[in-house]
Amino acid sequence: MVLTIRELNYEDIETLGSWLISDPDFPGDFSPFAWEISKESFLSKVQENLTVPKTVEVKFYTVQRDGSPIGVMLSRKPENFDYVEVGYYIQPAERHKGYGTESLRQFTDFLFKTCGVLRLEAGTSSLNVPSQRILEKAGFTREAIRRKTLFRNGKWEDSYLYALIRE
Repeated sequence: MVLTIRELNYEDIETLGSWLISDPDFPGDFSPFAWEISKESFLSKVQENLTVPKTVEVKFYTVQRDGSPIGVMLSRKPENFDYVEVGYYIQPAERHKGYGTESLRQFTDFLFKTCGVLRLEAGTSSLNVPSQRILEKAGFTREAIRRKTLFRNGKWEDSYLYALIRE
């Protein structure tokens, strides 16, 4: 099994679209897309990020196992800040196999080498234990509880802030 990560391109948008249409679990219980964005808006946002320069740099990447897409990673670098936020999604059929952890490790190595930052951050719902495990196995440390930051299913939830410092 070979995991690879590469920047998303136009051909990948069709795959993302098929996940949105055919996979009732996409993008999952804990993704903000699940309750804030339509399929069309999501795909439009991805296309926009492939073409429009911004002051907040957002990049999407595809995670592939043996050449087939199994997930998506993203990086977001806010202007005037010296850190990069990361996010990830692995298809439900490919979860619990270590691909999330391994792809996040590869992704963080890539970002440290190419972005010139000392710090990576990720946030997750306090209820999303699988994501917390992925972050911790990939070397991230929980730094903070952010009280009532996620509004989901009609109620406010806490989230955790994780960080990884380049040594």
